[in-house]
Amino acid sequence: MTQTDRFYVSITVWFVIEASIIHVNDFDFDGYDDISVQVYLGATNATVQYYRYNPETQQFEKWNELNSLYYGVQIDMENKTLSVHSKSSAVDADDTVYKWFGDVLVPVSAEKRYWNGADIFKDYIEYDENGNEMLVKREKQIYDDNGSLVSVTDVTP
Repeated sequence: MTQTDRFYVSITVWFVIEASIIHVNDFDFDGYDDISVQVYLGATNATVQYYRYNPETQQFEKWNELNSLYYGVQIDMENKTLSVHSKSSAVDADDTVYKWFGDVLVPVSAEKRYWNGADIFKDYIEYDENGNEMLVKREKQIYDDNGSLVSVTDVTP
């Protein structure tokens, strides 16, 4: 059995056991469907492995560019962007939007929510052409005891 055969056997077994963990989508907007396989579901995040379809070989190949993101992506076909949501606690969360430039996936914007002392803040970030973060806006957020957002104050420096 070749490495490729083992890959397809593995995908077939996963698909039969848990169909919801495989997603077929055109993650790089090249007109060919690619696949993602959920390999771990944690308390706050799911880890996903991506495989890109190579039309020259007619094979799915491990996709290091997307696999480095670790988490599942949401696709915006209209804007040709990918969004990644990452959460490390009840408050701390990052939502980053990426765009393909050739074969390179580049962040274009992000929203980051975090604790700072007793306060919760949310930063709105854009990235320049070199990948440098630029703070666009910072908010202080106040939540009630039920976890509902009750007020937002702009505290952009």
